Amino acid sequence: LTPAVTVKIFASAPVGYSSDIYSNYIVKILQKSMQVYTPGTTATVLRKSCVGPLKVENVLGPITVKDTEIPVGQDSARWSVPKSDSDFICLSNTGRTAKDAKYGATVACVLSKEAAALFRKMITKENSDACP
Repeated sequence: LTPAVTVKIFASAPVGYSSDIYSNYIVKILQKSMQVYTPGTTATVLRKSCVGPLKVENVLGPITVKDTEIPVGQDSARWSVPKSDSDFICLSNTGRTAKDAKYGATVACVLSKEAAALFRKMITKENSDACP
């Protein structure tokens, strides 16, 4: 048996206006700035949120996994990690596009230092749309 892990699950239902689960819920509940992976470009993904202490930065892709580049058009993964100092990874059924914000969303965060380190390795200066 493996040791138990901590899992936090967040969900939002569609509302009368577009709502980004990351900037409106996740960073506020976790009290952490997040880096969110949504395959796309700065033209297709919601703008990063750099105002205030809790930021939402975009990771746009492509990403590289074990020397293999995953093209944006072939990637359906959606994940996020805290910008710093926390050892968890969040997996989601939604990204940060205007279309995504119109539908309900679920984000599940798993406490795992090892997994967080693996996902952080995929974030580079080239694929990150970071706040200054």
